[in-house]
Amino acid sequence: IIGPLTSAEATEAGVIIQSRGIPAIMLSQKEGITQSGDYAFRNFLTPKAQAERLAEYAAKTLGLKTAAVLAPDNAYGKELTSWFAKAFTERGRLVSGEMSYEPGKKDFAKELVSLFGIKSEEKKEGRRRIVTYTPSITPEALFIPDYYGTISQIAPYLAFYGIKDIQLLGASGWNSPKLVELGNEYVEGAV
Repeated sequence: IIGPLTSAEATEAGVIIQSRGIPAIMLSQKEGITQSGDYAFRNFLTPKAQAERLAEYAAKTLGLKTAAVLAPDNAYGKELTSWFAKAFTERGRLVSGEMSYEPGKKDFAKELVSLFGIKSEEKKEGRRRIVTYTPSITPEALFIPDYYGTISQIAPYLAFYGIKDIQLLGASGWNSPKLVELGNEYVEGAV
């Protein structure tokens, strides 16, 4: 059997396949799904495995020493944030801050201003009012455990607030050609 997809179905299926001796390749991310017996296999990375590998890559391969986390306030965001922060700090690195937002949110100004300690300065040139933004907290990377649509909305905010040369990091929810299509140059070089 190939499947099922959802965690609840995979848990239930695990008991059935084990009792009937039917091999199954589960497509669920749920931790422990292969523990139901000798017939359950997985062909999907767990959130823990994704976050740990990303933290290792960021620390060892990219040589990053600091990262911030901006995550949705849901089970997916919380779990990936927890695993990433743990794995990154275990490698002697620093998570400079964590901020969450409501899933489905469209305006990320408040969260980014807080997470990066954005200071604003206003000057007037004739009738024009010019505002410049400067981050006071400057991590080398930003981990955003959400989906490509949300990332393509967040990334332009970084440029708007003067957050430059930051490595964007994400999990499997970013895996879509639409990320580049929607995020344009703002997601260039993202991992």
